[in-house]
Amino acid sequence: MADVKTPVEPNVVKFLDCCTGIEIIYRGTLPIVNGDIYVYIGPTLLPPPQLELGKCYTITLEIQPNPIGYPPVPAFSSFSLASDCKDIKCYQCPNCYLVIPCDGTAPFVTQNVIFGSYLDQFVTVSAPGFKGCAYVTLAGNIDCTNPVQASLDGDVPCDCRLQCYYIENTNGFLYVDENNNLQQVSALDAKPFIKVCSKVPPVIETSSVDFQVVLLGDCISNTCPEQCYKLTNCENPLEVIYTNSDTILPYVYGTSTVVNLLNREGCWIASELARGEVCDCPIDITVVASYEKCQDCIGYISYKLTSCNGTDIIYTLSDLSAYLGKVIKTDCGCYTIEQLTILPPTVQDIFVLDSYDECIECTRPYWKLEDCTGVAADIITYTDVSQYVGKVIKIENCDECWLVSVTEEHLNATTVVVLENYVDCIACATDLPCICTVLTNYSDKPKTYIYLDCDKQYQEITLQPGESTDRTCAIAWYTVPYCSCFVVKLTISINPDFPSSEAYIVNAIPGEEINGYPVYELCQGPTCGTISFDGTYWVIYDENQVPLYQLTNNQSDTCVIGDWEYYGGESFPESFAIETYNCQVECNCITLELYSNGVVIGTYQLNIVGYDGDAYPIYASSDEVVELIHNSATDCWELFSNSVNVGVTLCHTDCPVGTFNPAGTVYYQTKDCTKPIIYPTNFTSTDFFQTFGECQNGVCPHPVFPNNRTVRPGYNTPICTPEKYDMITCNFADILYKIVLEKRYGITNCCLEEDDKWLIRKELIDLQALKDPNYNCPDCPCSCNSGKTCATCNCGN
Repeated sequence: MADVKTPVEPNVVKFLDCCTGIEIIYRGTLPIVNGDIYVYIGPTLLPPPQLELGKCYTITLEIQPNPIGYPPVPAFSSFSLASDCKDIKCYQCPNCYLVIPCDGTAPFVTQNVIFGSYLDQFVTVSAPGFKGCAYVTLAGNIDCTNPVQASLDGDVPCDCRLQCYYIENTNGFLYVDENNNLQQVSALDAKPFIKVCSKVPPVIETSSVDFQVVLLGDCISNTCPEQCYKLTNCENPLEVIYTNSDTILPYVYGTSTVVNLLNREGCWIASELARGEVCDCPIDITVVASYEKCQDCIGYISYKLTSCNGTDIIYTLSDLSAYLGKVIKTDCGCYTIEQLTILPPTVQDIFVLDSYDECIECTRPYWKLEDCTGVAADIITYTDVSQYVGKVIKIENCDECWLVSVTEEHLNATTVVVLENYVDCIACATDLPCICTVLTNYSDKPKTYIYLDCDKQYQEITLQPGESTDRTCAIAWYTVPYCSCFVVKLTISINPDFPSSEAYIVNAIPGEEINGYPVYELCQGPTCGTISFDGTYWVIYDENQVPLYQLTNNQSDTCVIGDWEYYGGESFPESFAIETYNCQVECNCITLELYSNGVVIGTYQLNIVGYDGDAYPIYASSDEVVELIHNSATDCWELFSNSVNVGVTLCHTDCPVGTFNPAGTVYYQTKDCTKPIIYPTNFTSTDFFQTFGECQNGVCPHPVFPNNRTVRPGYNTPICTPEKYDMITCNFADILYKIVLEKRYGITNCCLEEDDKWLIRKELIDLQALKDPNYNCPDCPCSCNSGKTCATCNCGN
């Protein structure tokens, strides 16, 4: 197919109506000079568009690539040359006046003949939507098909300020100079931009597109004032230069505000000065290039991220230069990095969670092994020990006991061989025998103890002041410290059907005690009070240490648990309640894993950071990006990322452990990573232990009473063993000591009945001791079978 050549001869004729300014186009050409004015003398043309008989038109010839859509032009004989639009040959146009308001209101046209007396003058005008000073002139070629009803306001003369305007990218415009003369600027003179002093806002040619008109201020001595502008370095905002060159105007007020300058390195943002800013040493500048954004000028450094499994590609402008040659982990998975020097079509911000040398190091999970004693350095391993998370293991070539947990740490990761596993550190580390023990609490307040029994199970016991345990078989004993935190729940029931509750975590203030108990801090927003024991009750104090509430009946020996009332003992109304309960011990740590096609691509550890009004814990990651929150209305746990609901749930469980729904190729799974409690052994002198030998099969041995005296067997220990004789004698001596204390110091003995038993036993063994078992008894005058006894004969003994 041959190329279609662009015509070189005019092929369309434009007719501009002298009265209305309406343009009519025909196909063809005429032997006229562009801009000549002709009156149309016939014939009548049908159909439209049509030229009207007797009207004058300004005719121009133009070239268009495809004029086929226009009707053919009438013959040249249909026209008669006129001198101008006011030639007597021409149809006399109705009066049409252009009114240009001074205040920036859009110009309008009117046919009120009274305006003919005020041509090229300023006068006070009233019209719909406007009242004020305006300039009046003939409409000329401006369309007058929609005139408004305007009038003069009492024939009051007025004037407008002469102001400087910046006009850019127009096809011409009108303005009024300092002498009240209407001036017309052609498209050639108006482009690319121009500054004029005008008493009215410039009236822009209607064919103009994407133009700008900016008011620069009042003119001085009929000229625009000198303006100062600043250029700020894109890469160093502290580096600023000033200029009063008009060449910078299109970049200050245009869309391409970033420029390169001749003989000056860098990219610069063109702008007006801030209010009060000083124009310091302005210089002449020459713009050599312009851009819309700094980045377009400076150039782009972008990065292409390819997932380790090859299924995902991400582009970013985030600075990842420090990770080139590495593999990074993001919340979307593991990616290799490639640097580019282009602006990718789509980009997203990247937050790097960690970096690795190889993809395998990034994609596999890791576990941390912590020495139970805290002495040995932690071990990071990628050996699968997931079944031991929260438990304690022993590994090959190490004597220590290691607590297992999930971790994101990976440096110096190694392999391990598991030999044994235990429920906790104590069970692993304890090789001691099970000892029969009696523990007495000699302190002035109740104390709770934990002991590990012979089966390596924890047991708990609380002793009142002065109270002792029974003989107890235990491998080890531990103290139970007062709780370091508890939860305060406040409920207000203005409407019984819709109670409102809030819960707060209360933490012990380190190192602070009152009356031998911890002091806790309770905060509601920025206001913090305290909770402490006043010697009788636990009391909540406000920020000024004024007592507000008291816990009359504490339900725990190791924490502050129960229902509160007003300080002084007055009960709360039914619409108000305060209760306290233990911080959650079980399920206080959750490991969240994100799977894609069965492969873990992200792991997060979530810990309790607060409680909701229904006393459910709120879990969050350390950076608070990931949250796990219970929805009481649905009884489901919901997962949030950056405060946005992910759309997965785990329902009808108090501990959020399991697989979240829906579960497709990408799904979420949680595990319990709660660490076992390691109880302290910080006993004091008031914790008194007595031991009675090693237990056998979990049973204490029979009592053994030591006898350190040298006694001839059978002499002064008749009818009993030396051990029993010593036990009776020692108790008798203790009773005599109590009698001395009573007689001398008035200290009353409270156990008289028990003492009587030992006194009788002492008298009996003393009576028996009077008999000499080695005495040679002579023949008795009585028979041993006679029923009589002989005081000195064995047969009667």
